[in-house]
Amino acid sequence: AAFIGMREGDFSEDNNTTLTRSGGTVTFSAVPSWEKLTTSPSYSAKGESEAIPYRFCPWCSQEFNFGELFCTKCGNQRGSSKSNKSLALNKPRWRKILWEKQPYDDNYVDETFLNALVKNANFTQYTMTEVAKSSSVVTQQISAACLFLILFYYTLNNTLTVSILLYLQIFFVGAGFLFLRSLQKISHTLSIEVTPVSVGGRTLVLLFGSLFILSPVLRTLTNDFSNDTITSCTCILLTAHLFFHDYGYTHGDTTKFQAPVSLNAAIFASMLLASRLPSDLHVFALLSIAIEMFAVFPIMRHHIKRYSNRMHLGLTLLMVIMSFVLFIPISVTLASLYLFAVLFITFGCPFWLIRIQKYKNEING
Repeated sequence: AAFIGMREGDFSEDNNTTLTRSGGTVTFSAVPSWEKLTTSPSYSAKGESEAIPYRFCPWCSQEFNFGELFCTKCGNQRGSSKSNKSLALNKPRWRKILWEKQPYDDNYVDETFLNALVKNANFTQYTMTEVAKSSSVVTQQISAACLFLILFYYTLNNTLTVSILLYLQIFFVGAGFLFLRSLQKISHTLSIEVTPVSVGGRTLVLLFGSLFILSPVLRTLTNDFSNDTITSCTCILLTAHLFFHDYGYTHGDTTKFQAPVSLNAAIFASMLLASRLPSDLHVFALLSIAIEMFAVFPIMRHHIKRYSNRMHLGLTLLMVIMSFVLFIPISVTLASLYLFAVLFITFGCPFWLIRIQKYKNEING
């Protein structure tokens, strides 16, 4: 039917129709009565035509609820069409801010929301060789703990006499001082800060003197403890020592040795083991070696790593070979387990890390 020339009064209030007049042409569409808008129809900028109150949004097919003027899904005006975009609501552009109320839903985002997204900005691609070399500091610390346990076992079974322990102590102290003295001569060219030998010497003299005086007390400290208790506590303490050790310092990443928990756990485990030795001199010798092994030796390894990476790797290989060879007379099973642990830490863990690098997804922005 044609309605050209007819006035708005010709239509009744309940005729369930909506009329749009544009340029002499009238378009008729039947709309349910509950779908009629409660406010006056909106016009375009030129005021030439009215917006048709669709039941479904022509942009996203979202069904309108009663009385809604805008689509809750895409935000377009009810009655606008894809063929006449000028009828859409002229809403302000969405901004990614929280301090200002905007005519959008709280969960609304536009196409520019992820423009500032940056993935793996600080990602570092490691190689198998680099990770394997870096794992040598862990291998060294495990080997140092194993060497100390081997010394205790041989001393307890009288394979090593107390005189040999004292000679080993003197050798370790002398070799450490000579190495530090040589580093002091070349520290200006390598930028290595080394504690003066005189200061370190006085500290060691005071430490070993106090240890010699306290040796009788330390030998009888755990007489009431059973051997099983000593063994269990030693394993727990040495495990804590390995977990809390300052590997960054040994690797040369830091310049100050900070591992109080690790050092205290190692010294306490050494005291528990030394209390099972037969004489006060045995206790003094073993605890002196423990102090050199767990407190002084990491400092020496730190300077070796900063001085020469080849020397660092050579020292690692030497410690592994010594530990493996000395484990064989005690137990072939222990020697095999030690070698497996070293190979897994040196090659297995780095290979594992390289494989899972592709799953790393660090999101910034």
